[in-house]
Amino acid sequence: TTRRNAWGNLSYADLITPAIASAPEKRLTLSQIYEWMVQNVPYFEDKGDSNSSAGWKNSIRHNLSLHNRFMRVQNEGTGKSSWWMINPDAKPGKSARHRATSMETPKFEK
Repeated sequence: TTRRNAWGNLSYADLITPAIASAPEKRLTLSQIYEWMVQNVPYFEDKGDSNSSAGWKNSIRHNLSLHNRFMRVQNEGTGKSSWWMINPDAKPGKSARHRATSMETPKFEK
């Protein structure tokens, strides 16, 4: 069998989901998600330092923003780091957030 990614067949979104689900309050900050990856996915074990982590951390941020299954919640304590949670209203499967394109610009009546 061929592996989809260096760590196996799971996508980044498929790795982020159990990370958040494993938290007692079902929410994690971005840095806690990074930490979970380094501790729980063997491929990332030696990729936690800043030099070797830039690429995959960027992919994590991208996936959190892209997928409907993740939702960002303001941290009511400090207001600094947002929490990331699983969106209970997200439909299962690959649903990316809709991004408007220039072709979808509304036409105004004259």
